[in-house]
Amino acid sequence: MEAFVLDPVARRHDVPAGAVPRYREFLRQVWAWRGPDGRPAVNEPPWMYSMLIHEPAEIAAVSMVFRALHRGGTDEDRLKTVVMEDGSEFSFMDLAALHAFLRACAALGATNETAGRVCECVMWTLGFRWV
Repeated sequence: MEAFVLDPVARRHDVPAGAVPRYREFLRQVWAWRGPDGRPAVNEPPWMYSMLIHEPAEIAAVSMVFRALHRGGTDEDRLKTVVMEDGSEFSFMDLAALHAFLRACAALGATNETAGRVCECVMWTLGFRWV
């Protein structure tokens, strides 16, 4: 009898371009997603997701979203920015903060092409595909 082997790579979840799924659906996909190397898209706490951005326009767009989240009441301890020699690293303490970022970034992306591009890229790394 042949052994059944599960493919460790979850299928990408298609969502309409510019959309971010509701939180519960988002969580299900993010926890299920495995990249081509079989590793999950998120890390263990304290910082579950980080991205290093080199492009100045993208850094400005992400920084704008971080500022909007802080003004909207997102605790500054849940979002971290580290300015580095070759760019900036943006980190999220939990998936709720990451989801809030994606929703705000997608909303900004409706009028800001750079923010939309960043959001689409992050969504891709989490197992989503905008169609």
